[in-house]
Amino acid sequence: MSETSCIQCGQPSGTPLRLNHLPNGLPCPVCRDRLLESLPAPFGGARAEDEIEEPVRSFEPRYLAGGEEWKADSDDDQGEPA
Repeated sequence: MSETSCIQCGQPSGTPLRLNHLPNGLPCPVCRDRLLESLPAPFGGARAEDEIEEPVRSFEPRYLAGGEEWKADSDDDQGEPA
């Protein structure tokens, strides 16, 4: 079976992955991205975007229809206008 070549630089991508260079001496951006994506997270605990839970934001009205300020229910007040 033949080895897979990089789409950008045309050099073998290799196993293990390696960082190839373009003819001008710069690192190949496609090889660089492929190599970086294969590395583990430096601080651990990284999760895929679809696994990250967004915080639930509740809508709390600040003013009642008459322009009076409304307070949310809590232990010390009853949610009545201020």
